[in-house]
Amino acid sequence: MTESEDGYLDLVRRHPRPSDDQIAAFARFVATYHSWYKHLPRTGRGEPFFFYLDPHVHELLLDVVDGSGVWRPIIRELGRFPFPTFAVGYEAGDVADDSIAPMDHVARRATTAEWRERYGIFNYWNHGPPDQPPAEAVEAADRGLRYADYSGLQRRVPSDALERGLVYLRATIFPSHLDDGDTQLRRKPDPNSEAVRDRERQFAEMAEELSRVVAWAYDESSAVDRVSAPVRA
Repeated sequence: MTESEDGYLDLVRRHPRPSDDQIAAFARFVATYHSWYKHLPRTGRGEPFFFYLDPHVHELLLDVVDGSGVWRPIIRELGRFPFPTFAVGYEAGDVADDSIAPMDHVARRATTAEWRERYGIFNYWNHGPPDQPPAEAVEAADRGLRYADYSGLQRRVPSDALERGLVYLRATIFPSHLDDGDTQLRRKPDPNSEAVRDRERQFAEMAEELSRVVAWAYDESSAVDRVSAPVRA
């Protein structure tokens, strides 16, 4: 096991192993988080997505008055609006960070506690052109995808994890499918349409790859033997 892999797995394994329910829930979340029918190709292999385990997903690294750093959760609070809004869970001694993006965007519809309950420590990264060959997609992710350790240092996600977490998604992953025959958005697509069947195939692939990532990270035999997943052609 390499030093970088060892450090990554040590951080990941401090969190509970994601369950099958969390795998299914995260696949549903990714499918609905963006209006993918506007951004992803309708045909071909699709665009590369990487599903990975992120030790500090849905947390923010803040400075403390003594010069150190600390990870804080996203919470809900009552402010000037008559309904709860997302906010940083500041504590005494934390330095307020005005550079944080709007919290509704950062929160991704959930507090940290809600995210961990629903999805464990899953995260995803969408980067690359449609139909990008797997080897090129993994190489690009190795250059650009990072996770943060407990000190906030940005580190590379191990390539074994990247190879297992690569999925290609198409526009039909979005719940409101594009009609098979034209570009009109359908609110209630025909359950027997090719668009619906394609969405089911993509969900199955997401669940399979998420399960492979979990097995690699949490099953000791996979981590020790480091049986590399084949890079798909």
